[in-house]
Amino acid sequence: MTGGAQGIGRCIADEFQKAGAHVCVIDKLINNALPLMKGIDACSYEEFQYAMSVGVTAPFYLAKLFA
Repeated sequence: MTGGAQGIGRCIADEFQKAGAHVCVIDKLINNALPLMKGIDACSYEEFQYAMSVGVTAPFYLAKLFA
């Protein structure tokens, strides 16, 4: 994760704004990275579930809240 005030998060927010989106920057809610970088042979089921909850489930619910 990265915030929207600097670096990758700010670049993402700037590009959305340039494209005409209404952007509200919250410094800890840009989701652009998974917390787990392991191959399928090294990843446990629990680690996979955690990666899915952070990388898929959390952004889904965040989008629903903003909608």
